[in-house]
Order: sequence, then C-alpha cells, then structure tokens
Amino acid sequence: MLAYWIIYSVYCFVHLIFSFLEKEKPRKITKLLIMPLLILGLFLFDVKNYFIYLGLLFGWIGDIYLLNNKERKYFVIGTICFIFGHIAYILEVMRLYIIDYGLSDQLIHFLLIILIIAIILLFFAYFKMKRKLGKLAYLGSTYFSILIGGFVLSFLLQKPLLSIGFGFFIISDILISVFRFYKKPKRSHFYIMITYLLAQTLIALSFIL
Repeated sequence: MLAYWIIYSVYCFVHLIFSFLEKEKPRKITKLLIMPLLILGLFLFDVKNYFIYLGLLFGWIGDIYLLNNKERKYFVIGTICFIFGHIAYILEVMRLYIIDYGLSDQLIHFLLIILIIAIILLFFAYFKMKRKLGKLAYLGSTYFSILIGGFVLSFLLQKPLLSIGFGFFIISDILISVFRFYKKPKRSHFYIMITYLLAQTLIALSFIL
C-alpha cells in the first residue's frame, strides 16, 4: 500500500507544480484524476464508509464544473455538488456516532449549534453580501453553513485528521470566495489546491488510519 501513497503524492505534487507555474491545460488535466485516485485508495484499503465515497464522488463532479468557473452556471453547479459532498461526509459522521453512542444529548447540542451558525450566516448573506453577490450570497451561506457543520460535528468522533481536513476545506473555500469575488492574485489555483488537497486527503485518511 506504500506504493499507492507514493504514486498519489507524486501525482498531487505534479499537479501543484503545474498550478504554481500557471500552466492551465496540464493543470486542468491533472486535476481531473485526483479524486478518482483518492477513491481508488479507499477501495484498496477496503474502507466500508460508503458516504465517504459519495462525498469524494461529488467532489470530483464539482471539480469538473469548477474548471469552467468563469461561467456563473458552472460555478453554481460545482458549488451545489460540493454541498452534496459535505452532506455525505456529515451523514457518515452522524452514522458512526449514532452507532457508537446513540442519539445522545451531545449530538443534539451540536446540531443546535450548527443550526444557529446557519441562521447567522444567512442573515449575514442577506444584509452584507446580497448587494454584491445577488442570489449567490444565499448559495454561499448555505454552503459554508454545511461546511462549518461538518467541522463542528467532526469533533464528536474524536478524529483529529477529520477535523483538520474540514478546517483546510474552510480555508480553501474562503480563498476561492476571495479570489473570485474580490481580488485574484497570481498562482491563485496553487494556493487553493494546496488546502483543497490537504482537506480531501486528510478526510479520506481519517477513515483509513
């Protein structure tokens, strides 16, 4: 299995080099195989957490659409795919927690915290972001609510890699939002992909180790 991780790491490194050099065609081509390689890794390690496969699959579809994120409709579809991917991760976290502990008060408290965060983000989207982003403000706030929800719930399973993975996802998506709607620096894809690769890889690893 060591051979797999070497191949996966080298492949990701090559993609990051293309991103750093801003070689658009090879960057886009190499990005298309990252999630399938990670799904293959879960299969090789005989991981039975099927919601994780589903989350990675939605991530892959989202990657495909976001390759054309200059067009609004593709950006919206890609974001929706990632929403479904994060929902799949959250369902897996809840499933494992309920198997171990049942529907405990702690889980209910965490869900209430997530609901409060979602409401705050929706109000923020309405008052602060709607004028600039339009309806995308609601999509973005929904996305970040679900993403932060996964981050909060990950602490229930006491899987540090899972929590760190969600943390990197938050950083990655903040970068995407800033670069798309405010200011796009040189090598923007490089910065996004470092955090994105760490996020998806650590989430997958948390169910292997």
